[in-house]
Amino acid sequence: YLERRFSLTVRIAVTINFILITVTVNLYGPSLALSQVTGLNLWLIIGVCGLYIIFYLIPLSFRYFKGFMDSGGVRKVFEIASTGDRLNLPSLSLNPSIRYIVFGLMVGSSLYAIAGMAVLQISAQRYLCVKSTRAAQGYLVQSIL
Repeated sequence: YLERRFSLTVRIAVTINFILITVTVNLYGPSLALSQVTGLNLWLIIGVCGLYIIFYLIPLSFRYFKGFMDSGGVRKVFEIASTGDRLNLPSLSLNPSIRYIVFGLMVGSSLYAIAGMAVLQISAQRYLCVKSTRAAQGYLVQSIL
């Protein structure tokens, strides 16, 4: 949207700004909670959490991916999961006592998506940058589908 309305430079600048703000907020929240609970300096905990993410979680995700590929790929992982009765696919039943039913997943995910479209700042910017209310409604319907 930003590239269409303004330019590629504006889109890249806003994207970088969004990434920095998102990472900052996602790092600050847990750090603030840990700071309040432990009584340690907030900036120390922000640094420790940042280093934890860089040196532990990122390499860990690569190890998971490598293990996934070493096990034989997508088909083999699903085969192993179904053999061990660990694959819980949704049922077409309407019985509410069953853990995963297609109807419940559709209703729940639809409500979650619509709520996200209503309150997320990115979605609000998309609605506001179109030319008319009709175009915004069209975008909303297209997003729901």
